[in-house]
Amino acid sequence: MSVKVHWKGHPPADREEWEDILRAEYGTAMGEIVFHLEPAAAGWRLAGVEEAGSSGAHGTTGLDQRQRFATALCAAGKPVEDAPEAESDAAEVETVTMDGLNARAERARRDGQSGE
Repeated sequence: MSVKVHWKGHPPADREEWEDILRAEYGTAMGEIVFHLEPAAAGWRLAGVEEAGSSGAHGTTGLDQRQRFATALCAAGKPVEDAPEAESDAAEVETVTMDGLNARAERARRDGQSGE
C-alpha cells in the first residue's frame, strides 16, 4: 500500500496528521492512492483521489471517493470542504446486479486479485 499526498501551495503545519488520517481511512487496500489537496476558503479542498488497481495501472477509480476521505478529515476536525464540487468529467455511478458482482468476484479469484 502506498499513499501519496500532493499539496497545492504550502501544506499546513499539521500535514502529518492529515496524511495519517488519509492512510487510516484508506486502510490496507492493495495498490497506490494519490490525494490532491488545494487551498480553499474553508481551509482545504480534496480536489482529487486517484487509485491504482492491483494490476498497477493508474487512473481515477470508477467511484469518486473524495466524499469518503473528506468526511474522514472533517470528523477529525480538519478544515476541509466536505462536499467536493461536481465536475463535468466525473465518473457515473454504475448500477450492478448481484449476478454481475458475483461474476466480478469470480474473475478476481481466477486472476489472483481477490486477496484470498
